Amino acid sequence: MEEVAEAELHALGVSLTERVPGGVYFQGDQDALYKAHLWLRTGNRILLILRSFPVRNPDELYENIARFKWETFLRPGLTFAVDCTISGRASPSLNHSHFARLKAKDAIVDRLRDRTGSRPDVNTE
Repeated sequence: MEEVAEAELHALGVSLTERVPGGVYFQGDQDALYKAHLWLRTGNRILLILRSFPVRNPDELYENIARFKWETFLRPGLTFAVDCTISGRASPSLNHSHFARLKAKDAIVDRLRDRTGSRPDVNTE
């Protein structure tokens, strides 16, 4: 299906693509993102990478996530969920997806509480 999804992206005018197992990475402007959301028939979800960084331990994960301006996207009264997948290159001190997910959730909640004075709700589903 990756080949078909990539062809659909090309038909939408997206030229910077890379097939990976289970998906297709693509680069584009906001127009390309909207077109993909509206017109892709083979992709069942689109993940927007907001930030990427290497992590060697739980503290680095927390600090890098807490630096992101989450208040741009989330505000008091909204609910959010965190999902996490650990790759084969994970560090020995950060090799369990549930633990990584909790560290990420804590960083986001702490950042929002510090910036807005209110703690957002977390939806575990």
